[in-house]
Amino acid sequence: MTPTRTARHLREVAQWMEQAAEETAARARAIEAKYGEVFRTAYTISGEYYQPYLDYRAAPEEIATALRLRSRALALARTYDRRARRQARLGDRADLAVLHERGDTAGLLKALDHRNQDVRLRALWFLADLRHDAAVQPLIGLLDDPALAEQAARALSHIGDPRAVEPLMSLAQQTRGAADTAVIALGNIGDPRATDVLLKRLANPADLTLNTVAGALGKLGDPRAVEPMRAILSRLRATTPENDVGRRLQALFCKSIEDAIDEIVRANGPRVGDEPS
Repeated sequence: MTPTRTARHLREVAQWMEQAAEETAARARAIEAKYGEVFRTAYTISGEYYQPYLDYRAAPEEIATALRLRSRALALARTYDRRARRQARLGDRADLAVLHERGDTAGLLKALDHRNQDVRLRALWFLADLRHDAAVQPLIGLLDDPALAEQAARALSHIGDPRAVEPLMSLAQQTRGAADTAVIALGNIGDPRATDVLLKRLANPADLTLNTVAGALGKLGDPRAVEPMRAILSRLRATTPENDVGRRLQALFCKSIEDAIDEIVRANGPRVGDEPS
């Protein structure tokens, strides 16, 4: 039931409670008019006077209960009114959750073209969660959108479809922020086609995300990367950083490359090189 329908239902309940309270009060007044004098003068209530007397005694509590329930119903109605207004402001954004719950990939794909960027972003993530094949190409198309490229790369990483590898390789070679997310996505997808692209980035000592690149190479597990990584590691070790920050970064990068080499060797067995890392 939608918030608007719930609020309407609660108002109907409140109206019914108010009517019940008034009917009870009217019955009490009628009893008072007909039997009040008897009630006030009789020492013992019996016979035909007994049930009206009980009704008379119960009337104030029934009225109070009805009015309390009426107040609660109206308070709940106001709460659902606020929720309905909030949902109206959200518009399509609220509907996306319903599409996701239904597994409506077509509806979510349509939302990727929405004029509101927040709607597009939510649709993107719901599609990633569903991991439907039909979402892969539209998400690849969003890699060219500077506003959504990073989130699209994350979504493609979550889906893990190999069709995204080449577009992510292209993005990983760019300088904008989404490139690092593309590196992580390539590692998560695990397609060795990305090995050369990542090695090219690893060879750049000015890249402050070398540890991320090395981690992705380790996940790829491509044995072709071992010897180039060892050469890069040797070059890094041969340099002398100018300050403490540089020394700390050098230690981090070396450790990340060592760990990546070890991971590849473990995955492929001792045949992959025999030099110590």
